[in-house]
Amino acid sequence: MWGQRKKHSKTGLRKEDQMNAHAREQRIRDKAYQMWIDEGQPDGRADAHWDMATELVATEENQLLTLKPVEDSSPMSPNGEASSRSWRSKMPDSFQR
Repeated sequence: MWGQRKKHSKTGLRKEDQMNAHAREQRIRDKAYQMWIDEGQPDGRADAHWDMATELVATEENQLLTLKPVEDSSPMSPNGEASSRSWRSKMPDSFQR
């Protein structure tokens, strides 16, 4: 069908998702390797380096998502300034002047 992407028969992932997963795994591998080098190439720390690199890559990916601009949904006055009524109307009476 037009508009649908084929999934890989073995993994069930689309080709684009496979490429992203491969790129992500390579980033993890590179970071884990650099951690191993930075620690003096110790034996028996491969799992710890891989886990730390996985968390670091996930944090970086999430940070990129949080930095995307979002539309401001606050009402604006005709002169371009935010309306003070919008947030004041949502405040409890004890906080309003």
